[in-house]
Amino acid sequence: MKNPLIRTRQGRLMRVFDLLATLLAWAGFFYLVGRGVFEMVRYQGPGLAARLEPVIATADTLAGYVAIAGLNACVLAAWALYNQMRRRVERRGKIPALDDAGLSASFDLTPQLLRALRSGQIVQVRNDEHGGIADVLAWGHPAMPGHPSPANDPRGQRYAGAVR
Repeated sequence: MKNPLIRTRQGRLMRVFDLLATLLAWAGFFYLVGRGVFEMVRYQGPGLAARLEPVIATADTLAGYVAIAGLNACVLAAWALYNQMRRRVERRGKIPALDDAGLSASFDLTPQLLRALRSGQIVQVRNDEHGGIADVLAWGHPAMPGHPSPANDPRGQRYAGAVR
């Protein structure tokens, strides 16, 4: 598989254990099937038809299971083809990043509000009565020009100032 669904890293010991457990399970399966076939062949019934009756009954059951599995496979393949034709692109593709122009257009931002949004580590956005952005308060970036420090700010405000 090129892109496995589950990616786990196993050590050499765990891979050997998985291999041995799988081989043991297959050996048990073949032993039980072989023993059952051997007992049916060795059966000393009244005739060949009586000996083959359990085999035919088992074959009928297995044929039914194979038919149901084939029907399920056809339904799943048809569903996959339907989705492929309906959506020519991957449904869960990445959403492209929003650039400054898209952000400004989406929220009706002025260049000053956009700069204020990008300027601080912590940003407080205040909305107007219609849900638009009224002003932006940014703080938390000491190298920002005009940033008041708590010691120099007579009002004790922590933010850099509002852009209105």
